[in-house]
Amino acid sequence: MKLINYLHQEIKLAKPLLEDVDKIFDYQEVKKGTVLFKEGSKSQQVFFFEKGLARMFYQKDGKDITHFFFSEDMFCLSTQNIFLQERHFQNIEILEDSVLRVANFEVIENYLETIPQINRLIFKEFSNYIQMLNHKIYGLQFQTAEERYLHLLTQHPKILQRVSLGHIASYLGITQQTLSVIRRETAKNK
Repeated sequence: MKLINYLHQEIKLAKPLLEDVDKIFDYQEVKKGTVLFKEGSKSQQVFFFEKGLARMFYQKDGKDITHFFFSEDMFCLSTQNIFLQERHFQNIEILEDSVLRVANFEVIENYLETIPQINRLIFKEFSNYIQMLNHKIYGLQFQTAEERYLHLLTQHPKILQRVSLGHIASYLGITQQTLSVIRRETAKNK
């Protein structure tokens, strides 16, 4: 979905205000494999995915561990950098050619006082992010690997066609072999 349509759907601004907000976001076509954030860097950029897919991941002992996926109609930003002035401790990698809208958070901040709907949108987006994080923690602590897999398919129905099984297994906190067993068992039970 185009950013202007998403904003209209979510915050119902008058058309001139919608167009003003839309203009602060640059249009970018980003190739698969591009790294938006790299561990240790700083960025005040806010990304909106009009088309495409990315993953947030950490690196530990030579392995990368997928933490989240970002796809169409989602915002992506570094909360620890923007709000805590800390360097990134994760990486964001584009997994397929994508169309992004990009703005500097400082520019967005200029609209916070004059357009209260922007504050509500930011609150809603952070609430969604917190909910995703809570589901992730809950899943790792209380759900079986199969339950986490089924929840992922509910949240991202086409994820298997778009993401490597290695990234999916990493996200679920399991090995690729365990993921293969789970996929085989769930296919049998359908």
